[in-house]
Amino acid sequence: MSSIANFDCKPKACIDFLDVEIWTSNHHSYKTIKNRLNKLSKNTLYVYAFNDQDKHERQYGCTHFIIRFFNLGNLNHLLEPLSSIRHLLDQNKKPMAIQIELALDFYKNNDNGWFGNDGIRATAYLVEYLDLPHGTVNKRMYADGNPLPIPLSRDKVELSILEGYNFAMNKKRSGKNGTYDIRVDNDYFHAYYKNTDRNKDGEAIPLPIHLHRPRLEVNKIIHCELDQLGKMIRDIGKLLKLTKQKDDALTNIHAQIVDSQFMMLKGQRFDPMQHGVTLGSYSLIRPYRDNSGNIRNLKNSITKDTKANASIRAAVKNLADKFDPQRMARRSTKSSVMSAVLA
Repeated sequence: MSSIANFDCKPKACIDFLDVEIWTSNHHSYKTIKNRLNKLSKNTLYVYAFNDQDKHERQYGCTHFIIRFFNLGNLNHLLEPLSSIRHLLDQNKKPMAIQIELALDFYKNNDNGWFGNDGIRATAYLVEYLDLPHGTVNKRMYADGNPLPIPLSRDKVELSILEGYNFAMNKKRSGKNGTYDIRVDNDYFHAYYKNTDRNKDGEAIPLPIHLHRPRLEVNKIIHCELDQLGKMIRDIGKLLKLTKQKDDALTNIHAQIVDSQFMMLKGQRFDPMQHGVTLGSYSLIRPYRDNSGNIRNLKNSITKDTKANASIRAAVKNLADKFDPQRMARRSTKSSVMSAVLA
């Protein structure tokens, strides 16, 4: 496959979760806040209470809360629960979005779901061809909290996906014991094959097979007023870009597969697990030295996937429009609720 579009799929954008920071005018327990919010929330949400002293919090409650909303489809899904506590909010401090995870789900165009291992292959493609920001070298996979390096072999990546591994990418700094899983950058990318979802109680439940799909996410720390979420979503969506292999890449590099373990490239023999430059089931991701001793980079055979990125931008714009308060006010009969929370 030279493009994700060749899998005959379409991206759909959604907010996997959004953290909103609120301040109340008086002290309240987090249970009070959560129960009020849950009455009007259609999705799972978590509430975190913050106070300098736990003993004080248990006795008097808090004035500072962070609410994590999951699976938000539009601005009303956020504002309707918040409207149930607007009389408790500190009128001098507006609710602020402080963290977002924007997701792209890739659905088949025929709406019948992914057939066989095509969804696994498409997920591996996303891992390989995600256009990451410069310096994003902390790439790892994990299934049980213990991070491992991402294999060079695409076959092994696909096998890892089948085994339930997720893939994470961000910038890296050295840490204790050489650990891979150190998050030091706001832009945190995540790819996996989604086959479960949360119920109202936050428990993971299996999805029907026709709803299994490849998912690509970006997580970002933000500081954004709720009426600016639409613009923020558009800006963050620009981070989700794909590349593809140039159509003439295989011809240009004159590569020849010798056997399953080695390849010949301009007269030289390489160990694929050491250099990562074999073709077929292996990724073209590392530089090599040609016969003249010059360093070459096979990433020169990679280009931006214009068609796929146009589809991604359209999906992100469609979601962003649903978080634009002016657009939503024209469509909604609950504009008074919207203005009350955003005021």
